[in-house]
Amino acid sequence: MDGNKENKNGELDRDTWADAFFDGVVNGGEEKPKNPGIYGQFDAEKGEETVNDETNAEAPAENEGTSQTEAEEDGDDDGDSSDSGKEKLSRSDRTTVAVFVIGMVLLILLGVLCGYFIGRIVSKTKESAGGATSGEFGKQGASIEQIEKLQEVFKFISENYYLKTDPDELLEGAVTGMIESIKDPYGRYHRPGRMDEYISFVDGKYTGIGTVVKKVEGGFKVTDVESGSSADKAGIKKSDLIVKIDGEETASMTENEVQSLLSKADTTFSLVLKTESGEEKTVSVTTQKLTKHVVEGRSLGDGIIYIRIDQFTHEAPSEFAAMLSSLKTEDAKALVLDLRDNPGGYVEDAAKIADMILPEGIIATAKDKNDVTVETYNSDKNELGLMLVVLVNGNSASAAELVTGAIADFKAGTVVGEKTFGKAVGQIMKTFEHDGSGLTLSAFRYFTPSGDCIDGIGIMPDVFVSPEEEYVGKKAADIPFEHDAQLQEALKVLAE
Repeated sequence: MDGNKENKNGELDRDTWADAFFDGVVNGGEEKPKNPGIYGQFDAEKGEETVNDETNAEAPAENEGTSQTEAEEDGDDDGDSSDSGKEKLSRSDRTTVAVFVIGMVLLILLGVLCGYFIGRIVSKTKESAGGATSGEFGKQGASIEQIEKLQEVFKFISENYYLKTDPDELLEGAVTGMIESIKDPYGRYHRPGRMDEYISFVDGKYTGIGTVVKKVEGGFKVTDVESGSSADKAGIKKSDLIVKIDGEETASMTENEVQSLLSKADTTFSLVLKTESGEEKTVSVTTQKLTKHVVEGRSLGDGIIYIRIDQFTHEAPSEFAAMLSSLKTEDAKALVLDLRDNPGGYVEDAAKIADMILPEGIIATAKDKNDVTVETYNSDKNELGLMLVVLVNGNSASAAELVTGAIADFKAGTVVGEKTFGKAVGQIMKTFEHDGSGLTLSAFRYFTPSGDCIDGIGIMPDVFVSPEEEYVGKKAADIPFEHDAQLQEALKVLAE
């Protein structure tokens, strides 16, 4: 109404009604505008008592003399002054105001409800976002603040370090640091492209020409040749001396250089060798993917079988069974099982070999951090049926100790040599296919049949024997038979 507070009939306009209504609600005044739509006090016969009605009810006395007919006639001449006209106009105006006020209240209520539900949605969105940010971190007890801290450190270094940073290297360093922080002596993060190398090592797989060499005066001596390899097919024999590789003399090379050179994938080399007889020959060899044979055996005479297991790969059980079958003749009476320098490998494959040796019973159990048994390795009723001596040294570890401990607890054989390494925790692996990185993590402790966990302790042999002084620190496989003090002691034990 452009700021006017009264209409031509003296009644409050819409703005005035709204102001009065909300003033009453907010200030709690006793005098509140009577709005039938809000308070439910509308009387259809009497009509609504407005301010203008109350004024008319107190009209001066001189108007009392006017006749009803005259009043009606006057009303006919001037409809704006009639009571019925006023009442009709007042009701219409008030109804409009009521509708307006109701609409305003409904809008406010709707706004409040919308605000409430929007707030709930935003809150849940934040919770969901927080959960997505923390993920497993949150499940394991890390807070959102800690995760945000990691992100902030990454951002702070990236934006402020005075040299250019590589985001991949920052993240790789964070992962490496996480593994190092738990101080797992056998846990390791294998950077992108390196996990396959580790798995290949555990599996006994490698790329090369099929030889094992060691540095000697004048070059590199071949100590082993893989059957069926490129070197084997080229006629390379044990004790051959590699003096040149592609025309370059090897006498000036290190072992790492030769190993790295001869392990390049799909590479052909020209080798100059000297045989034990002093003859010189030139051969061509090509690197290939090979699976290492980890079992070697021979007969020592007098019914004694000798079998050495270099590592417990997936092929080890079948190789051991085949070797044992070929050597176990009718006159066989004893087995020397050589586990010296065996770093371990797959526990399930070590348990399969132990099963071929031991009678029925528990070989080992694996327990998690809650001391809950997660795996039990058992042997059946079939057993070796021969006298047994197990050779061990300080490099006999992990799965090799598991087999040794089971044999000792079963009293199935005599342990000869030096105290073992002392590793009785097993690792699990996780590979990230997108970049070839991965993790190894200690997840279980292993217990011998008697319930002992020899981790950090090792196994003390029944008969302690050190190598001859000249061969201390040498691999057992490189010690000549007649100078192998531990093997000679094993023969004495079997002869008693």
